[in-house]
Amino acid sequence: LCQRGEWKLIQTYAPLLQNLTDGDGYTLLAHAILSKDLLIAEKLIELKIGNDKPDLTGNTPLHLAAEVGFIDIFSSLSHLQKERTRKDRK
Repeated sequence: LCQRGEWKLIQTYAPLLQNLTDGDGYTLLAHAILSKDLLIAEKLIELKIGNDKPDLTGNTPLHLAAEVGFIDIFSSLSHLQKERTRKDRK
């Protein structure tokens, strides 16, 4: 689905997909990170699908990106986390 570029359909269901996980607690974003698929990971982050959801061992997508050395995605998620922290402090 994502590979065919049907992002409008994904956007429509984004609220339902935010917390969708498999048996290990991995979100769609976690799978994109683990497979190092930059295009899909960036789009899922943009749509806020699974950005903060931890897996069953407590690892968030930020942790997974660091673990597999996916620097671009780690930077994006880290930036979002900093923005949220700033907003929370206000």
